[in-house]
Amino acid sequence: MTLEELDHNLPNGFHDAEIFSFGLDYVAGTAKFRMNLLVGWPDDPEPERQAYQEATLVVSGLCFCAIDPPSSTYPFLARDEVANMAWVIERTIPSVTGAGRSGKDEARETLQYQQQLVAAGAPPSEPFRAAIAYLAMTTVPENWIPFMPAHVSGSVREIQLQRSRMLRIIPGASQPPPKVAPRTTLMREGLDVPPPQLKHSYFVHEEEVPRAGAQLSESFRSHTLD
Repeated sequence: MTLEELDHNLPNGFHDAEIFSFGLDYVAGTAKFRMNLLVGWPDDPEPERQAYQEATLVVSGLCFCAIDPPSSTYPFLARDEVANMAWVIERTIPSVTGAGRSGKDEARETLQYQQQLVAAGAPPSEPFRAAIAYLAMTTVPENWIPFMPAHVSGSVREIQLQRSRMLRIIPGASQPPPKVAPRTTLMREGLDVPPPQLKHSYFVHEEEVPRAGAQLSESFRSHTLD
């Protein structure tokens, strides 16, 4: 079957397909793609219309292969099935200049700033410290925003994923440092409301977070008046 025939037989072809990984065998002339295909039909009701299914595509008779790298400008929504939660990784943080900065760099610099504030007023270090120390656990970068399971109002079984905040733990701090807050516009929904309005929670339907994760983006839309 050719790629054209396969594209024709799929409900949406390769439209909005997501590539997780791929491997090339130059000797055999084959390529293997692990991907997520949009299999919902346009006439299906929501959420079936946006249903995805994992698939493996093997291409033979390959002469060359060129694929653009994934964009690093979008937040990435990742599922943690063991903990029954999700993480939003803010890959790009808006700056005051209007350009974007690496979320990883912003997270590191913000933590360093908070650590400097603590160190400026910290008491003298302990006169004795053991030669061997064990770190029980580590934290996640500050550009990782957790979404925790929460019961849907009026239900004891159905859950949604609610935006949360990680604690910023800095040894030696006399007062608890401020919690880690999201920085991107998409993740600050309900936080930047003008007074007298109240801040509100942000929920995501559990079925909107696939196992393979999802990229989130925003764009401007223009309207014309007749």
